[in-house]
Amino acid sequence: MKLRTGFVSNSSSSSFVLVGWGLKENQYEQLKKKFYDPKDVEEDSEEDESYEISNSIAENISKLLDTEKNKDLNYNVNVMDFIRSFGVALVGVSASVFTMEELVKMFEALKEIKEQIGFKEDPKIHGVGIDMGGYLVYEG
Repeated sequence: MKLRTGFVSNSSSSSFVLVGWGLKENQYEQLKKKFYDPKDVEEDSEEDESYEISNSIAENISKLLDTEKNKDLNYNVNVMDFIRSFGVALVGVSASVFTMEELVKMFEALKEIKEQIGFKEDPKIHGVGIDMGGYLVYEG
C-alpha cells in the first residue's frame, strides 16, 4: 500500500475520522504486551497474528469504554497496524458520522481511560482515507 500524508478530504474514495493515538513502534509494542496474549488465540484460528493482536487490543479498549456514562456513544474501536509499512499504528474510536457533541464525548471517554491503556498524552483527531490513486492518506 502507498502512503501520502496530507489533508484527508472528500476527494478520498473512502475516509473516516479516528479519535485516538498515533503510535510509534515502541509504543505499539508496549500496548501489545499489555493487551495481547498469544495463548488466548484458538489453535485452529485462520486469522493472521496481526489481526489477532489488533482484535485483542480493540476488545480490551472496548471493555474499558463500556460504562454507563458512555452507553449512548455510537463508535467502533479501531486498531490499525501500519508499523511495518509506514512506522505508525493508530488506536482509537471511529464512526462514519460524528456530531460535534459526539466528538467531544469521545474525546472525554478516551481521556478517562488513557492511563489504563498506558498513555500519558490526550487523544487527537486522525483523518484516514484512500485517495482515488490508491494511496493511503493520513492526517494526524
